[in-house]
Amino acid sequence: MKSISMPLWPEGRPFAVTFSYDDGRDHDRRLVEIFNRSGLKGTFNLNGSRIGKEGVVTEAEVKSLYTGHEVAAHFLTHPFPSRIPRERLVVEVMEDRKRLESLTGGVVDGLAYPFGDWNAEVIQGLQACGIRYARTTVATNGFACKPADWLAWHPTCHDRAVTPALMENFFTVRGWDTSARLFYIWGHSYEFDREGGWESIEGICRTLRERGGEKLWAATNGMVRDYMAATQSLRFGADGQAVVNPSALDVWIVVDGATVRVPAGKTAAL
Repeated sequence: MKSISMPLWPEGRPFAVTFSYDDGRDHDRRLVEIFNRSGLKGTFNLNGSRIGKEGVVTEAEVKSLYTGHEVAAHFLTHPFPSRIPRERLVVEVMEDRKRLESLTGGVVDGLAYPFGDWNAEVIQGLQACGIRYARTTVATNGFACKPADWLAWHPTCHDRAVTPALMENFFTVRGWDTSARLFYIWGHSYEFDREGGWESIEGICRTLRERGGEKLWAATNGMVRDYMAATQSLRFGADGQAVVNPSALDVWIVVDGATVRVPAGKTAAL
């Protein structure tokens, strides 16, 4: 019987990195420039009612500024989600989605919890609002490629907690571990300006790009979610000789120690 391990990231890459930044402050402009220069991607979580306010990105620039990245929701007015009525939660999320979609021309179905505040009732509300993933502020210090619950997606750590030791651990591949690894970093761009930390994020991006090279996939939160959904849709034959990929994305897996591409919409022999 064949040994099958899944998944690898696109093109068979073993490593992926994704960033998540909240509030849409005008410091995002500098952060986006750093990401673009480094060939990395971020998800930017915005409050629809704050766009255009002092110190926040403008309506006119939202679409162009975040091109190549992802805009996600952060509730309309940045309340504590667990402290508002269910009816208000629906308004906060849906109005934020609609406002952001009108500015980007796309679908906004990702989210980060304001204040990192969430509970089971909040998750139920997000499900009703069509949210596909939601980021918490709970650090795992690990590199799992998918969470147990996409609506309680815990990141690896805050950007201030990225250490050389953690980075080394991420890139250290052990012989028995052939699965994909994800480094998920979150924060607020204005903290770099306030705390004099722009050099730190520059260093993080430089190290990721230099250490990862062609083996590192740079993705938004939504791209990670979409790819993992594609891997979870794979259907394997009982004898392990074939696999069906019903999704619109190519998927890479490991079969008997070799990297195998499973084309979108195809049945592949293993």
